[in-house]
Amino acid sequence: PEPELGVALPPGVIGPDGKLYQYTMIDAAWVAGIAKNSANPEAAWAVLSFLCSPEHDLERVMAPTDYMPDTGHDPYRYSHIYSPRFLALKPHFKIMTHAYEEAAVHGFPLLKIPGAYEYLEKLATYVHGYLSGEIPDAKTALDDLAAEWESITEEFGRESQREAYLGMWG
Repeated sequence: PEPELGVALPPGVIGPDGKLYQYTMIDAAWVAGIAKNSANPEAAWAVLSFLCSPEHDLERVMAPTDYMPDTGHDPYRYSHIYSPRFLALKPHFKIMTHAYEEAAVHGFPLLKIPGAYEYLEKLATYVHGYLSGEIPDAKTALDDLAAEWESITEEFGRESQREAYLGMWG
């Protein structure tokens, strides 16, 4: 028998206001740029424009096809997940479109700044500590986490971290 596939957002948490909060980390890892000292920025722009065009990148997420070898790229545009060609080739994505839409609305970016691993490791440590009962209450966990994050921020330099974070957004 064919396995059945179900898709949903990650479990959430009911906030003090009674509302369900579900957030999904979004990793916009595929980026490209043109060096300011490029010998031919117009040609580089033409190549990037071609590679990032909706028509070409649809081929990338549909791969492997006769046109494009396997790329391992997941769909990342609405035009991908609603493309009749894409859905004909990958019909299992039809049930995922709602989850993709919700993730886009309730997503937060993967942190890409110096010390990102350290920040996220401390976050995991303190959330686990609270959930496992090692830390008695959420306020203590969050206060201690904030102190750790302050230390990491100072280590890397507050202003350079601010610039790196803003640079993450282009």
